[in-house]
Formats: sequence, C-alpha cells, structure tokens
Amino acid sequence: MQQERVIKQDDHYYTGYRFLTIGETRRRNDVMFEHAMDEIGAFAQEANVRMQIYVEEFGQAVCIGIAGGQRSISPVDEVGYRTPLHCIAAGKAMLAEFDQDRVDEHISRRGLSKHTENTITNRARLVAELKEISDQGYAINDEEYIPRLRAVGAAVTEEDGSLLGAISASAPVGILSGRMLSEELPKDIVGMANTIEMNISVQSE
Repeated sequence: MQQERVIKQDDHYYTGYRFLTIGETRRRNDVMFEHAMDEIGAFAQEANVRMQIYVEEFGQAVCIGIAGGQRSISPVDEVGYRTPLHCIAAGKAMLAEFDQDRVDEHISRRGLSKHTENTITNRARLVAELKEISDQGYAINDEEYIPRLRAVGAAVTEEDGSLLGAISASAPVGILSGRMLSEELPKDIVGMANTIEMNISVQSE
C-alpha cells in the first residue's frame, strides 16, 4: 500500500498534506503548546507584541506557536521554522539551561553562525552571557538575528529542572527600548513563564 506522503506534479515531487496531520498532532500533544498558547495569545493582544513559543530539537530552536496583537509586527518565524539557538532570545534562554558540557558540545556541532553585526560569534562571550541569563532568568536578543528587531525570552522548565522550551516577545527597536526592554517586558515574560510552569506542574499532579 502506498504511503501517500509524496505527490508528483509534472516533473516535480512535493510533500503531501498528510504531513499537516502528522505535524499538527505532534504540536498539539506538546505540553508547551498546550499550556503556553493561551497565555501568549492574551499577552500579545494586550501589549501589541509578537509572541512565540519555541522548543529545542536537534540543537535548534523550533517555533511551535505564534500570536500577535493588531499592531504587532508580522511573524519573523513561521510555525515549524528552525533557528540557531545562539542568536534569538528564546534560544539563548534555552541554552542557559544546558550544563557546560552540553553548551560546549552544541557550539562544536552547530557553530556560532553570524546573522547580523550584533550576533554573538565568540564562544567566551556567549558563555559569559549565558551565565548572566541564568542568573537573571531571561535573555535579550538585541538585533542579533534580524536587524532593527529586539526580543525578550525566558525558558520554561519542569520542577526537576528539565527544559520544556521557551517563550519570547519581539518588537521593533523603536518600541522595545528603554525601561520596556530593561525592566517591564522582562518582568512580564518571566512572570508568564512561571505561570506556564505552575500550570504544567498542577496538571501533572
């Protein structure tokens, strides 16, 4: 019996829509998607920022959820899009949850590709920033992936410290600056991550 997963049109082959069902089932079964989507949707409308949910897979950040307010930017990442961990806020927040051996392994395997003039491409500098992220509980992407775009991200973990994923909020530099960048949005994002962690913990009891 044919698997019916590839379609030939003229001389080209395309993936079939069966993959939509497979991918959507996987996404809806993810605990991050289940517990974070409503949270980021409400906040995106309230704050007019673009919100994202990421998980780590094969050493990359995979976007599994997006929400935005009426005046927020268009999505930079689409659902399913893969991004290097070291250059986005959610990715750095997840990296900060790795132990040093895993960070070293990740850098050796994936490298530190440059995307803008602000991308961190030096191992020592990245390690120092990951320590700061771990201490403060959130990460900032200061035009490190897309020019003129900033973001704030925080990891979501289980009670035993296991990484589940991360959430982030992004906005143009003209909006995300000053106290909003240094205090207000980080406080909101960390609080949202803590709420998601609590909801996941309650459900698992």
